[in-house]
Amino acid sequence: MALTVRRWLLVAGLGSLALAVAYLPPEPQGVMESTVVPPPETQRLDQLNSAYHQIQETLRGVQFRDSIRAALLRHPDSGGVEVAFRLENMLHTTFPDENYALVRSAAQRVWSRLNPRPGARLIIIVTAGYRWQRTYLLPVALDGRTCVATISLDWDVKWLWRRGPTQNSTNLEPWLRDATAPCLYYAVFGDPGPEIEAWLNRRAFAPAYTADWTSSMPRLRFEDNPNRYEYLYYNASFDALACTDGRVARCGPAVEGIPEYFKPSPVRGLAHRVFLPRSMPVENHYLAALVHDMGRERFANFWRSRGSVPDAFLAAFGVPMDAWTAAWARRSVPDLPPFGPTPRPIAVVLGLVMAGVAIAAAAGGVMRRRVG
Repeated sequence: MALTVRRWLLVAGLGSLALAVAYLPPEPQGVMESTVVPPPETQRLDQLNSAYHQIQETLRGVQFRDSIRAALLRHPDSGGVEVAFRLENMLHTTFPDENYALVRSAAQRVWSRLNPRPGARLIIIVTAGYRWQRTYLLPVALDGRTCVATISLDWDVKWLWRRGPTQNSTNLEPWLRDATAPCLYYAVFGDPGPEIEAWLNRRAFAPAYTADWTSSMPRLRFEDNPNRYEYLYYNASFDALACTDGRVARCGPAVEGIPEYFKPSPVRGLAHRVFLPRSMPVENHYLAALVHDMGRERFANFWRSRGSVPDAFLAAFGVPMDAWTAAWARRSVPDLPPFGPTPRPIAVVLGLVMAGVAIAAAAGGVMRRRVG
């Protein structure tokens, strides 16, 4: 079959159409949804098991809250930071005695450098276990000024189980600061406004997972570590990618909506730190970046505002929340690869130019062969 100009044009047109269809924004459908519908009795059993686990989780939360309330009544205090240890022998080893004092002194340094409000109180409960765990009991669930952070000795501080000096001890203060971060915002800035608190609950307090506002925000440099592409593939929604790519209108749903697969705790004031599979890149630095860029006073006005989150943002900082979020997200991923829910205009123009050049070259070749 001869390759005529007409057939070349037809093949090139079909190829361009296939590329255009491939670039259409896909609709998020969840992760590996099964098309096999289980029988009705299996569905009912799954629902009962899910409800049972939710009730168990709620009861554990209520018991934890009530036990802390009772302890606060028995041991009133004027404020400050306290560290309690619940280190059952789950790791089949003994926690060195000298490291109890090491953790307490590091917590005191973190607390003093933050310059918290008078009367603010932080209780850190350090636990041992194989699972990474961070649970926060906020002041609204207690006496209005005390926040409790239950944190496990995760892999970052495994050296604490060893005796003697270690070079890793320098990471203890940053680890404590991030592990207790949501409580530190309450200690420094007081109670947030109702809309701000509701927004943080919807996001599992992810924007407040870092309380280091003296350092500049980290950046995801793919040229330094190509494996970080996986962070965007598996941890960012389409709205988050679009916002990071400069589409300002998509920033609101990306940073204000409820992440997939997350259900807030039914116990008011109880928050579990979770891994959000559909979050913004470096979302845990969102509030810290605001304090760093805008200053503590202006951030405090935003934090304590009683308006909606976008209105409080605009009133406190003088810029729309979507616009600042887009710029912040772009700073966090300066070398974002050219992909997202829709192709970039420059990519479309370049593709059309290349297709035109290919078609013209093919057509010229066919015409020369026909003339010869």
